[in-house]
Amino acid sequence: MQNNVLGVATGILVDDELCQLLKLSRSQYAYGMKVSAVALLCQDPRVWTSMMDAGTPCPVKGLIGAEAATYWEENPGEIPDGSRYKPEYLQAKVEEEKPEGDFDDIKNFGLMALSLLLLF
Repeated sequence: MQNNVLGVATGILVDDELCQLLKLSRSQYAYGMKVSAVALLCQDPRVWTSMMDAGTPCPVKGLIGAEAATYWEENPGEIPDGSRYKPEYLQAKVEEEKPEGDFDDIKNFGLMALSLLLLF
């Protein structure tokens, strides 16, 4: 608001992380760092999910393609929060880590008990 003698202005600063990622990614791409540009965008869960949907997993720690896909399967905790794949990967990791159980001790005890019964 302003008149001939006095003027008043206000403003706010909006810090948009996605906008910053886009700008940084464009800069990386312009310098020829294409994998780095994609890796920056992959910090957003929507981009990460769309990359997996397209069959091209996001690069991670210098790994691309099938190696990156294996890394994501082994480290689901590093998938960006908000990706619809994260719960699936975490569940698969938990099921994979379930102990199968070791029944050798039970077998040994049973054999010992049976041998004692046969001796007496």
